[in-house]
Amino acid sequence: MGFIERVRNRLQHVVDYGHFKNLVTAYQLVGKVGVGYPKVYATLSLQDAKSTPWGELARRLPNLFVMRPSVFLNTTHDYFIRNDGPRGLMNFNLRTLQMPQDAIRNQQGFIKGLGGNPLILFEEFPLTHNNTLCYPVHFRVHMFGSTIGCIQGVSNDNIFWMDTDCKILASGDKDKDVDHLIPNVAVTEDICSAAKAVSIMTNQPYIRVDFVAATRCAIFRSFACIPGDVRSDAHNWFYTQRDDEWGQLWEQAAKIIEQKDTTQNVDSSKPKSTTTQIPDDNA
Repeated sequence: MGFIERVRNRLQHVVDYGHFKNLVTAYQLVGKVGVGYPKVYATLSLQDAKSTPWGELARRLPNLFVMRPSVFLNTTHDYFIRNDGPRGLMNFNLRTLQMPQDAIRNQQGFIKGLGGNPLILFEEFPLTHNNTLCYPVHFRVHMFGSTIGCIQGVSNDNIFWMDTDCKILASGDKDKDVDHLIPNVAVTEDICSAAKAVSIMTNQPYIRVDFVAATRCAIFRSFACIPGDVRSDAHNWFYTQRDDEWGQLWEQAAKIIEQKDTTQNVDSSKPKSTTTQIPDDNA
């Protein structure tokens, strides 16, 4: 069975992967293997979002922060923010100024439909090596146990795929130059090392582990077990070329997991899902 079909088959039992979508528990998991994750400054429940004045909340936050739902589905509500005072919040994801009340209201409306008890997280804005305030490049590492399939880079304007030697494999738009987005060897090694540690810990034959290459370390951002872009027509051309190879990597990783000591409690790292929503892993 090929890689793409295996990913699609997971849609038949999505509840098995729901626990990976909760960022609070995901941060706890990656922290156990020494991988960096964002500092969380504050959390708001739906009730808190209604009752907490912005001025009170702002005093608890630095000038730069990220606002996002605690159940991560896609990047739509992943806000990278600079507080510009009376002018409002500069949202680098949407590339626009927003009033704080509007930004929180948007998040509040979004998480109402997720089920369970999701929160709004206010967390660390990862400062990257280019020292530019913007929506940072996310490096999505396709993992098969301890083996890396490739690293997928995603920014506001570009998408590309690279190998572990920093060589570009393909680009979503051949007319756009993505060379400036490729991390140096040391940063790439940091990302790869973190991705391997996390992947082995999850005990999954395939999982995508997403990072931002921050100055302090590779910072974990999210998991994706059923990546939307693997299932989409837009990028099917790339994954089709690797369908057989990655299908074999998946099978090999699954056999290694099966050969582990059967007395080991493989479910100990699986917290209960906080949502029954079908995972819509970010594309």
